[in-house]
Amino acid sequence: MPRYTARLRSDDPTLCISLLSNDVDLARAVEDAGADAIKLHTNLAHGATGLTVGGLDREEDRLRAILDAVSIPVGIVPRGRPGTSREEVELLRDMGFDFVDLYGKHTSPAVLAVDGIDHWVAPTSDYTVDMLRVLAGRPDVDVVEVCFFPVDVYGSPLCVDDLVRLELGMEAIAPSGKPVVIPSDRKLEPHDVPALRDIGIRNFLIGYAVTGGDVGSITAATRAFRGAVDRG
Repeated sequence: MPRYTARLRSDDPTLCISLLSNDVDLARAVEDAGADAIKLHTNLAHGATGLTVGGLDREEDRLRAILDAVSIPVGIVPRGRPGTSREEVELLRDMGFDFVDLYGKHTSPAVLAVDGIDHWVAPTSDYTVDMLRVLAGRPDVDVVEVCFFPVDVYGSPLCVDDLVRLELGMEAIAPSGKPVVIPSDRKLEPHDVPALRDIGIRNFLIGYAVTGGDVGSITAATRAFRGAVDRG
């Protein structure tokens, strides 16, 4: 059964690490560095790096190795485009994944009907406040990942306008009681954490824009954000 959403609903801050490589040693390293959860990928073509990751048929052995090697919850982004099927999500659930994470515009309602695995849904930059409110209110959405920054600002520093958009989003989502996770679309720094905590964000998801791509930089960023998130 899913474990991470219960942690996200608590008052304790959380830190999830998004990995672009399905590498068991890297997964162990980020767990040791203080991650509360890990997010993996299949069918990935990462624009910022040019990195590609194969489909489930190619990655399954590596994914299973990670699931066996770590004790923290592991989620997955099956693809960054339409095409994820109910059957695929059922297989991911049966493998032991805790959550599946998809953009709303890529998510079939049938995927959200799969039980035993939690559903993270990410809005895009064209969402209105009312759309966020309705998305969060859906009973088949467990977590909202606030990916609503324009793609062309990926990796740029956090700014006040971002905080305004995020606060409006938090206000829209709050009545639902659903957990909110902020990903590192921006190049977040540990010193950004207090400003984000001040507007109610306590669940952080950091990936390549923050961590870089090698084991040293990823584990260093995990430790730095672990400290910042816990300090508040």
